[in-house]
Amino acid sequence: MIEQGSGDLLAAEVDAMVNAVNTVGVMGKGLARSLPGSSNVLGSIEAVGAEWVLLGIVDDLRLDGWECVRLAETTAVVRGASERFAEKIIRSEHPKDVGPPEVALGNTVALLRSLGSARLIALECEEDGDFLLGHVVRVGPRSADVHAVSSTGTWGERAVRVQLADLTRLQFGTHYNAMFERYASARHAPAGAVPRLRG
Repeated sequence: MIEQGSGDLLAAEVDAMVNAVNTVGVMGKGLARSLPGSSNVLGSIEAVGAEWVLLGIVDDLRLDGWECVRLAETTAVVRGASERFAEKIIRSEHPKDVGPPEVALGNTVALLRSLGSARLIALECEEDGDFLLGHVVRVGPRSADVHAVSSTGTWGERAVRVQLADLTRLQFGTHYNAMFERYASARHAPAGAVPRLRG
């Protein structure tokens, strides 16, 4: 459940507390999550579905793509006056960039299918520390195959199988993803058997 909170963040009774820090270092907005080992979730909450939450990623007072995290692992929303002011700036300066994309947040299969194979997506299984950047080439009821690009910009020979239950975080439409898409080696179709992502 998502709840707005305020007060002493260090005394909050949650398993994990996430706080955004704006450009002047003022803490205020983020999501508290119950997932051990999860990293910070910063941005504006744009939509909430039965299984996933969609956030607009904010960097230097501009929108930098989208992020989805599991609703079940979200325990609270923390938001302050400085973040409301930053949202006002973003909506005024970048009105065309503000509208969220149409993605299905009801379940993981629908979410991955709605993102489509044309988008480069960062997929994370935070409990295991696994991270993939690539195109989803197949979505099944319990797993998805991802044609991944390495940190050196080389596309894998084979797609990697990811268990949907292990996914905790997805990012798309970011500057980071766009730069990998632009400068990675020429993409080719993956071949052969599909190895599983560990975990």
